[in-house]
Amino acid sequence: MLKLRNIGILSRRIGVDINEISYNNYQMNVIFMLPRYIMSGEAASIERCEKKLIKEKGLSLNEIVDVLTNYAPLSLAESWDNVGLLIEPFTKRDVRRIMLTNDLSVNVMNECMNKNTDMIISYHPPIFAPIKKFSLKTWTEKVIQCCLENRIAVFTPHTTWDSIPGGIGDWLTSAFDVATSEPLQSYYSYDPPDHSYSVVVMFEERNKNICQILDSFGVNKTYLDEHGIVNEYVGSCKKEILPQLYAFLKQQPDTSFEIYNRVPVPVRNTGIGRLCKFNNPITIKEAIERVKKHTGVKYCRVALAVGCKLDTLVSTAAVCPGSGAKVLANVKADLYVTGEMLHHDILAAVHNNSSVIMTNHSDSERGFLKVFADFLKRKLNNKVEVIVSSYDKDPVDLF
Repeated sequence: MLKLRNIGILSRRIGVDINEISYNNYQMNVIFMLPRYIMSGEAASIERCEKKLIKEKGLSLNEIVDVLTNYAPLSLAESWDNVGLLIEPFTKRDVRRIMLTNDLSVNVMNECMNKNTDMIISYHPPIFAPIKKFSLKTWTEKVIQCCLENRIAVFTPHTTWDSIPGGIGDWLTSAFDVATSEPLQSYYSYDPPDHSYSVVVMFEERNKNICQILDSFGVNKTYLDEHGIVNEYVGSCKKEILPQLYAFLKQQPDTSFEIYNRVPVPVRNTGIGRLCKFNNPITIKEAIERVKKHTGVKYCRVALAVGCKLDTLVSTAAVCPGSGAKVLANVKADLYVTGEMLHHDILAAVHNNSSVIMTNHSDSERGFLKVFADFLKRKLNNKVEVIVSSYDKDPVDLF
């Protein structure tokens, strides 16, 4: 056991005054946890102890959400999707451990509890349909209640990860040696519910009352310059007031204005699905083996195009993780690669000269989590532990 004098020495080494310690502050944790780490052999030096304790402090939820939304803007989500921070704890606390999962199932939730998880990034949204009450009647309600009760934040990226360059679509495409790759459906602008538009109005001194009118419309003023002959009003507004605002401004004499969309312009190759061309033709059998190895599955469901065999050569592929029927419909490619398709969609594909490889829905997506975990650790400067669920699996198995 370290004596008080030794603890004082340790405190000075890390810049803490032993006389200023209280049982409720971070320094107290440092002083009283250092001996435990050193005596247990978990740390070889005071410096390593300090690093471990600082690492345990984590980052704020807002900092992590900023990293996630900068990586994949929520504006890229499909209009039907539910993405972003779905559960935000009322009582704030730093995030020390993040669990990545494809689906937030009961087994994954139990794993999160056992591993003291502070935040869950679930690729598929655990909250999708509107919720009218919180009870324990269904498994999804139980999972949500568990997160709320234990102050666990939940973030869902879903189709934003499908759309970004380097996301799940490109990850699945990397099973092949491709020469070119481009989105099957290029990004189109979608305005999320909380999206706002920028409003800039230039008006003459005699039209000063326009400011009060803009405020009454619901424009949130952020800047006003009323000096000089021409004045400037800058603000933002919601989509629902655009028609009446536009009509009003058009009628104002000696006034010019600009209203523009604040959704960021996406970078090149942003969009759903991928159409790729191989560097060299390969057989369908080789394509199957590549997909199995890349996704880590033992079996794939395969539908051969009419007149094709396993040794038929293919040189193009249309790729869509998850459920790809709508995205892949009528695309001209030798091969479709996806998680699942319905019976009649498969029939349409094989009669359209496209063979189909299916892995199960989430098996076509899950492998990306390990790639993203490494990326997120680096972006958070290793201040937060990022782990991938060991219990997350597709509900469908092949025997």
